[in-house]
Amino acid sequence: MCVALVLLGLAGTSACKDESVSCTLSACECQALSECEGACIDTRTDDDHCGACGVACGAGQTCEDGECRCDHGTDCDDSCVETDADPTNCGACGQECAADEVCSLGECALECAEDLTDCSGACEDTLSSPLNCGGCGVECAPGQLCFDGECACADGFSECGGECVDLLADADHCGACDTPCASGASCRSGDCACPDGQTACDGDCVPVDDCETSSSTGMGGEGGSASSATSTSQGGGGGATTTSSTGSGDCVFSIEDELSSAIATVGIVSFSASNISLEKAEIEFTRAEGGPTYVAPVDLDEPNLRTLLLGMKGETDYEYRIILNDGECTSPTRTITTGPVSNRVPSIGMDRPRPAAVAPGFLVTSSGIGSANASDTPAFILDSEGDVVWWSAAPPSCSRAKMDWEGTHMYMMMLNVRYSPIAGNVRRVSMDGLTVEDKLSGLTGGHHDFTVTPGGNIVAIVHQNQCSGILERTPAGEITSIVDDIHSLYEPVGDCHPNSIHYHPEDESFTVSDRNPDLFVKISRTGELEWQFGGTNPLASVHYEATWNVNHGHHLLPNGHFLFFNNGGAVTQSPVLEYELTEPEATLVWSYTADYSSGTLGDVQRLPNGNTLITYSNAGVIREIDSDSRLVQQFSLPSVGYVEHRASLYGPPPR
Repeated sequence: MCVALVLLGLAGTSACKDESVSCTLSACECQALSECEGACIDTRTDDDHCGACGVACGAGQTCEDGECRCDHGTDCDDSCVETDADPTNCGACGQECAADEVCSLGECALECAEDLTDCSGACEDTLSSPLNCGGCGVECAPGQLCFDGECACADGFSECGGECVDLLADADHCGACDTPCASGASCRSGDCACPDGQTACDGDCVPVDDCETSSSTGMGGEGGSASSATSTSQGGGGGATTTSSTGSGDCVFSIEDELSSAIATVGIVSFSASNISLEKAEIEFTRAEGGPTYVAPVDLDEPNLRTLLLGMKGETDYEYRIILNDGECTSPTRTITTGPVSNRVPSIGMDRPRPAAVAPGFLVTSSGIGSANASDTPAFILDSEGDVVWWSAAPPSCSRAKMDWEGTHMYMMMLNVRYSPIAGNVRRVSMDGLTVEDKLSGLTGGHHDFTVTPGGNIVAIVHQNQCSGILERTPAGEITSIVDDIHSLYEPVGDCHPNSIHYHPEDESFTVSDRNPDLFVKISRTGELEWQFGGTNPLASVHYEATWNVNHGHHLLPNGHFLFFNNGGAVTQSPVLEYELTEPEATLVWSYTADYSSGTLGDVQRLPNGNTLITYSNAGVIREIDSDSRLVQQFSLPSVGYVEHRASLYGPPPR
């Protein structure tokens, strides 16, 4: 029960027994939560009160969006089973094999398939089965998965005192195992935070107006922190400065600028202008010492015409001016100085033998598989000179970071290759870094890759139906299925393993890669199959025949050619191949090989100036070559995910 303690003599003031409860008119109310057994509970995620008070999830289940879902396997009569191996639920719930049969890969058979072990009629991969990890009957603890025959926490979780916890969201282990948040605070992207409208003051989360000090002291000694231990911010931010001035025409400007408190290289400009009928506005900005000029379009519907300056280097002076109605009025030039780049960004080596030939623009990427055990390794953006200009904490093993269609948010995806429908994480971060939405509903089965479509939507490859589907999600959380089962598009070979997807606005289509059958398919906006490139036994009426071994990142070029990263098998070199799509056999028109390889991920993109960007993800190498296959520049990192070049950080993506 919520108990209000009204303090006599202080009208309208009350204290609550549970600090996750707020007091309104002398009554305690759970803040957007449900009262269960006297405590405030989030019934969307609480395993003991899932969907409603008292509804507990069973063994092997986790509460997600108010429903109990299996950590691994399929829910058959409230029990989590592996239908690809369980002889009593082989291929589907209730489908039982005969006494002399085993269940192998979801089908009843007389013996197990190669590399599988017979565990009492269940054909198990003891290298990956959490129920038989390393041997029959060796079951992993709740929250753990099986990696190469050993139990370990799933991607995105860390072991703290024998438990697998999410350091980005667990209030008892926020950012690190030994960092609990104070009562009343929540854990947001690894940092403790007070509820909206409250601030950390003298060890408690209190309403902003109730904090007596002008600069509050956090619970760990840091101003504003809601952690009971010292927390580290992603970067410093500058205070806002406001001026009024007359522009080049008759208009009068009132301008305020500041740096984002989350990303110290992002400038925030708000302004108003009088004596002009405003139809169009943009902000030009450049380094004070000289360099490329960038143009930030102004959204006239944005409150206070708030506009972000993106792409600025750290600790550098920039000059900017506001241009109205294509030059009818221009503000005086102002200076903004950026702060330091976060030390969370990985170190980057660079070789630039042909700097004049570098394609201008930016590279959007993440730290890939190499960040599997890190809770705060960021997604980041490099400019064409190799300087980091943007960053934000990403999910572990982040395979893709990509700006949304409008360029206002960054989506990030955990690789989640272990076929878990709930262990994945897709995150959405505003480009000023101030708003973070973690573990987007409907996409917790997301894996490998996604693309974006107009309206801020994301289209993701998602584990479902014992395979994968393709789902589209709006920013409001509405889900639409484009493809329910990827194997309705092509014949399966081994495990279901789609791994790369791109959207093509010119005909509203998608191209999808799958590494195991060595193929790509093109589908319409609504999921109809159009053609297959590579592979065998096509379901499509159009089949472009070609042969290679393993594929990931790709680029369907404007001239109709198809460029892709060919991982190869156990090789020391992974080639890049470009084909002309001709029937019945596709024609190889160009290839490139360097002394690098990547067994997983890997990417390629043809750039606006004709150069080719190649990413050897596992090797941590991003290489740009010219049309004569000469090295233009190369970046070296510990590892890297997929990479996308953008000429500008504003507007739609290039592919």
